[in-house]
Amino acid sequence: MPEYSTCRQYFCSKLNFKTMMNQMNNTDGYRRELREIEDRIKSIVGPPDHTGYIRALDGLEPETLDTLENLLDDRKHCLNCLFRSTDGEIARFKKLNDPTTVYPA
Repeated sequence: MPEYSTCRQYFCSKLNFKTMMNQMNNTDGYRRELREIEDRIKSIVGPPDHTGYIRALDGLEPETLDTLENLLDDRKHCLNCLFRSTDGEIARFKKLNDPTTVYPA
């Protein structure tokens, strides 16, 4: 599988623009992509030790560290898209955070 620096590059390489936009609004697509990214991260980092911590990454090759960094960026992008707020949610949060709003006791 070729390396992609962002999920957007991955989706652009697979789909035309209209399909890409539909896919980007599809949380199942992001969840699937997130699982694939996390599986690749786990394959690089390895399992946690008996204390629950992962091993130090000092011994990895620079290319592997670059790949890991790209995967972590992709993971961040997918998570941001999964937790993207709607216009209604933004309006609700603005109302909740407005200091002039008075709520009934």
